[in-house]
Amino acid sequence: MMEFKRLTIVISLVILALQSTAQKELTLKQVNKRLKASQKSFTSMLDKNPMDKDGKAVLNRFILFETDSLHKIIVNNKGLQLSDKIKALNCQCNLLDTLQSEIKSKTFDISLVNDSRDNFIPLWQNIITEKPYDDILKSFRPESAGIMAAVFKDYPQADNLKDIAALKKLQRSPENIIDFLSNNINYKLRDSLIFIYGNNMPDRLISFVTQTKNDELVKIIRENPSPLIQTLLSIANEKNLKNYLPFVVQLSEKQLTMADIDRSRGHASEYFRLIVDAELANRTKIQSGITPLYVVPTKKYLKEYAIMFFTDVINSLHEEPKDKDRYFVLEDLRPQDLYFIITNGEAELYTSSYLYTYKKLMGTFEKTSSDSLFRLVKYDQYRKFLLMAGRYNTLAPFMQQMPKDSSIGIIKRLMNGLESSNNIGLEEIVNVAETFPSIVKDPNLSALTSNQIKVNYARCQRISSSYGMKVYNLLTEIFKAVQSDELGNKSDLNPVFKSYYKVSHNALREKNGNITQLVLFYGDDDGKSSYASFLSNFSDASQWGIEKNEQWITIKSKKLHPISIYANLPLSYDDGKDIKAQDALAEYLKNQQIEPHILIHRGHSYHLSNSIKFVSTATQLSILGSCGGYTEIYDILKKSPQAQVISTKQIGSMQINEPIIKMINDKLLNGKDLNWFEMWTDLEKQFKSNKLLYDYFKEYVPPYKNIALLVTALYSQAGLQSGLQ
Repeated sequence: MMEFKRLTIVISLVILALQSTAQKELTLKQVNKRLKASQKSFTSMLDKNPMDKDGKAVLNRFILFETDSLHKIIVNNKGLQLSDKIKALNCQCNLLDTLQSEIKSKTFDISLVNDSRDNFIPLWQNIITEKPYDDILKSFRPESAGIMAAVFKDYPQADNLKDIAALKKLQRSPENIIDFLSNNINYKLRDSLIFIYGNNMPDRLISFVTQTKNDELVKIIRENPSPLIQTLLSIANEKNLKNYLPFVVQLSEKQLTMADIDRSRGHASEYFRLIVDAELANRTKIQSGITPLYVVPTKKYLKEYAIMFFTDVINSLHEEPKDKDRYFVLEDLRPQDLYFIITNGEAELYTSSYLYTYKKLMGTFEKTSSDSLFRLVKYDQYRKFLLMAGRYNTLAPFMQQMPKDSSIGIIKRLMNGLESSNNIGLEEIVNVAETFPSIVKDPNLSALTSNQIKVNYARCQRISSSYGMKVYNLLTEIFKAVQSDELGNKSDLNPVFKSYYKVSHNALREKNGNITQLVLFYGDDDGKSSYASFLSNFSDASQWGIEKNEQWITIKSKKLHPISIYANLPLSYDDGKDIKAQDALAEYLKNQQIEPHILIHRGHSYHLSNSIKFVSTATQLSILGSCGGYTEIYDILKKSPQAQVISTKQIGSMQINEPIIKMINDKLLNGKDLNWFEMWTDLEKQFKSNKLLYDYFKEYVPPYKNIALLVTALYSQAGLQSGLQ
């Protein structure tokens, strides 16, 4: 909501500033003079701005060539009245002044220039001739539409442009729609917003309608003409509502009945097939140029039921000695069903669960080319599939099980068009980068990938896509880093990557010189076991002093360097006492002005979002102890840009966590820096004699090998936050 308010404020301020220009009739000479002054002011500002060179090059081309071209088109148009020419040239001045304001406030995305450059003239032509312009605005991003509202402030269509800018902004963040409508009940495009809300967040729409006291807004929602909204309202009070939510489109179009859905819900594989079919139907429409309904909820329910019905079951049976007893839930599934279990289980699948499911899936394609799998699933989530294949060392055999031309085509597809995905840019870039460790092991794939990154960078340079140039430059740096690690050559690394090879002892100290750690436990059975294991590290009473109250424990070193460790007790999980203990401990530390520089999460991945709320600007090191995907790492870096992260691809093992934490504490007690490369080398030697422990250890990722961390750090450094929606 804050981002939406910022856009509205910026537009209002810009319009007020522009309105300070005398509103009297200007002569053509005067407006030309104003335009030259705006160009000169813009160029001067750009020279002094610390923006990167690629961005400046795009803007300079726009100022030197595009604005002059626009000027000639307007001035030489003999069909225009003088007053219309003056009005149009004022729009051009407004455009330059608005862009300059945005750049100065550091809120401007260079790629917006393309919107302005490519669409300003056709938009202006339609506005001046009072023709429809909705189709032109479809390609605009919210920020661009907001800029156009300021640019065309002198035209009666300005209010409508502002309404469209608001609509586009809320379409990107639909969670803010109800609050917006509650405060803007007469908003002209409210029916569109209600549809967007239901189409993206059906469960929230139903909750609002059935629970709110805002009768006026409920009445408006009930009058919405969309069949999808009406279907949602019709099932809102059904006993089996949750069964029907994944299939609102199918119910609306009478492809399924509630009885059909209830019947299939009794069979996990049958119900899951229906969701998979809905997802693939959406993909078919997209490939045919049709925008499908219910895309976000379908993906959400696909993931939810893949994990609930299959991943959680086979993970929970990981101690079963026989495969048929552990993996029985996979028996009746089609290849496309197995595929979506894999792609939706990135953070949840155990290694053994992934490998069995992958083997079962690929067994279907033993006599055919492996890339036929992607054709079967319409290339849906294919980057995620390749990411996981790279992570679990199945990428090379997968690529080898297809003709060479097909493998080349997949690599090209993998690398192409990433600049067009800036609304989910970070996820896509991480997906691509996670394939690099496996790709660099194959000389042919490595050479092809390197070349495709260069080809796409050059393509983005030709089309003046600053965002794309930054994305492919980032991938170049990541690819070089992965190659350097493979070759054992670290001399040519980007300075950003070098910083992740160690954490200095000094960086972990508070102002008083003390090193403070916050350790978070949860009250489930695993949390209680982890806590008991954790305490065993501090049994030496000559080295450690321990104090305990009803909610947390405090452990302090008695000699060598001062270290304080605060850990909440793993109190009852069912009634939330463990979370209350964490909150109480955090409040105590705040009141005592104690700022932990190390945060350690001891729990399953589904507890991780709660632990991350305790990350602060003081956090220098986060030990997640469970899967740290790009979203969690981004959330950590958003709060603490300098933080380093240790994570594992699987649920953390006490047998690995304790030696890592003990080694860290031993180093810190003796005043030593944490050199991750040296420490990981020592830990590898320690675990190598025990195959089970060594397999667990290989799932742990130190900061300098954490590709999601490296990508996220570079992504933020390059100013690509526009993709983080």
